[in-house]
Amino acid sequence: MSWFSTLFGMDSKRDELSVANAVVAKPFHQRAREELDKLEFFVKEHANVISPAVYSVLRDIDDELRPLLTYMEDKPPLVETEVYVQSLLTDYIPTPLSLYLNLPLSEQKDGGKSDLILLGQYVTLEKSVRELSANIYRDSVAQLETHAIFIQNKFNQ
Repeated sequence: MSWFSTLFGMDSKRDELSVANAVVAKPFHQRAREELDKLEFFVKEHANVISPAVYSVLRDIDDELRPLLTYMEDKPPLVETEVYVQSLLTDYIPTPLSLYLNLPLSEQKDGGKSDLILLGQYVTLEKSVRELSANIYRDSVAQLETHAIFIQNKFNQ
C-alpha cells in the first residue's frame, strides 16, 4: 500500500483505479444543451395538449437559449448565470408544464384559466431569458471596450 492510499483510506488497488477513472464533469454548456434537448423533446411530445400560445413561447425561449449556450462555449458564464440557466432548464420550465399536464383534461383548455396561468409564467421566463442574453452580450462588449482602452493607453503613450 502506498502512502497515498493510506492517506485516503484506500484498501486495494481497485480503489486506486476507481479514483483514477473518476468521471470528469462535462462543461456547463454541454450539460445545459443536453437539458435543453430533453426539454425540447418533452415539449414536442406534449405539443398536442398545450395551447399554441404556450408552445410558441416555449419555442421562443429555446430559440433564445440555443445561441446563448453556443456563445457560452467560448466564454464561460458566471456561476450565478450557470445556476439560473440550470434552474430554468430543470425546474422553472418543466415543473409548471408537468403540473399542467397532471391536471384533468377539462382544465387543459386553450384559453382556459390554467392555460393562461401557464402562459403568463412562460412569458415572464421568456422576458427574463432575453434580458439575460442582452446582459451577457452587453458585458462582453464592455469587456472589449475596456481592453481597447487598455491597448490604446499601453501603446499610445
